[in-house]
Amino acid sequence: MCRLMCRANHRCGWCVPIIILLIMLATAVWHHTSDQYLAYDRAALAQFQLWRIWTAHIVHLGWIHTLLNAVGVVIALFLYQPMLTAGQWVLRWLVLGACVSAGLWFFHPQWTHYVGASGVLHGLFAEALLLRAIARVPGNKRLMIKDALAGIVCLVLLIKIIYEACSGITVGQTLDVGGAVVTQSHAWGAVGGVILALWGIHRHAHRG
Repeated sequence: MCRLMCRANHRCGWCVPIIILLIMLATAVWHHTSDQYLAYDRAALAQFQLWRIWTAHIVHLGWIHTLLNAVGVVIALFLYQPMLTAGQWVLRWLVLGACVSAGLWFFHPQWTHYVGASGVLHGLFAEALLLRAIARVPGNKRLMIKDALAGIVCLVLLIKIIYEACSGITVGQTLDVGGAVVTQSHAWGAVGGVILALWGIHRHAHRG
């Protein structure tokens, strides 16, 4: 019975990313309305429209921006091994969305408007890669490398984020996504992802 419930839970793990993708596509169809009522807007947040903390990450600048981040959601889906459950997906989207929005609010007041999932996606990538790359030594506080390739990719992601933070230029940005890319969101998303990964490693070590 427990095995059946576990399998059903992991199957439901597909549902949340699919729902996220459908919502992203819907907000792209009704872009102007979505942007008006769902985007991260500093003035609106100051008036306690707090849903924007999370809804900003499902709205995009246009179709190219939407499709690029949709690909990112699919990549994140397959990076997690084992696959996340539905509840784990929702928790991560909420936590990482809050990290990105809080980072922009407290440290980058110059950005009064923000949309896009790239900050959350950088958090998902960071967590998934770290969980693949490192583990805690049983009965010890030290960490060990368990997947060198994942560790290398994680290092590349870190270099990318540092370069973007220093230069303000997004790596690989060859397409016009419809507006300025807020590179700081990538950094804050990654910070949230690292925190989630370390928490996950700590929990797994105690279970072991």
